[in-house]
Amino acid sequence: VRGGALHAGVTPTGDLMDVSGDEPRGDEANAIRAFAQSLDADVDWTVGAEETLVRGLEDGTLDLVAGGITDKTPWTDKAGVTRAYREVVDDQGRRHMLVMLVPLG
Repeated sequence: VRGGALHAGVTPTGDLMDVSGDEPRGDEANAIRAFAQSLDADVDWTVGAEETLVRGLEDGTLDLVAGGITDKTPWTDKAGVTRAYREVVDDQGRRHMLVMLVPLG
């Protein structure tokens, strides 16, 4: 990734990850851009459903997946989970910790 491209898979999640424009926007998209910038890398975005994006982690075409994924994700047998980086509150007032998914290993 360093000096090249960070292949980021994203799924739409309201204000956290808005994929309605030319490039994803929102807090999570900004965090991914900042991370890529710290590695002198450009972001190559892929928008899709979580299941499709997790397959991209498994086959090596994606470096990370984001889009409202919480620390209670069901994908732990197929992807690594980052440390929680932000707390959000859902419509029912429940608190969740956001994470991103990365390839296993």
